[in-house]
Amino acid sequence: LLASSGALPATWLEDAVPAAAVQRGLARAHLGMASRCPPQGLPELRERIAAMLRGQGMAVDASRVLTTYGGTQAIDLICRALLRPGDAVAVETPGYFLLFDRLRQAGVNIVPVPRRHDGIDLDALDAACTEHRPRLLFLQSVLHNPTGWGSTAGNLHRVLMLAQRYGFLI
Repeated sequence: LLASSGALPATWLEDAVPAAAVQRGLARAHLGMASRCPPQGLPELRERIAAMLRGQGMAVDASRVLTTYGGTQAIDLICRALLRPGDAVAVETPGYFLLFDRLRQAGVNIVPVPRRHDGIDLDALDAACTEHRPRLLFLQSVLHNPTGWGSTAGNLHRVLMLAQRYGFLI
C-alpha cells in the first residue's frame, strides 16, 4: 500500500486491538456498545496518552488532552477554535486536500510552503513568516499525505525555532 493511501496493511491490524481488550472496555460500560463517549474522548485513553507524553518529558495533564475521530475532525476543530476569517495559515504543498478545502471554508489566507523530501522548505517558511505572519502552521511530519515522506529531526527543530521566533502555532 502507498503511505498516502490512509490504509494500514492488514497484518498491522490483526493484533492491534485484541478481542480481550474490547471485551474489558465494554464490560466497564454499563450500556455496552450503546454507551456514550464524552466529547473530549474516553478518560482512560486520554490519561494513557498523557502518561505516554509525560514519559517523553512533556508536562501533560489528561484534562488537556482531546481525542478525535481522525485528522479531518481535528482540522475542523482547530479551524473553529483558533482561526478567524482573514488569518494567515501556512500549509505544506502538496498537502492533504481536505485541509485546503476546510481552510477555504474558514475564509483564511492560505500561505503555501513547499514540502521537500526531508520536511517543509525552511527558507520558504521563513520568508512566508516574514511576509504573512501566519497564525498557524499545518504540518504532517510522518507519512506526509500525499508524498509519504517524513521530516527529519533537524528540520522539525528548525520549525520549532521559527514558531518561537514568529509566534505561530503548529
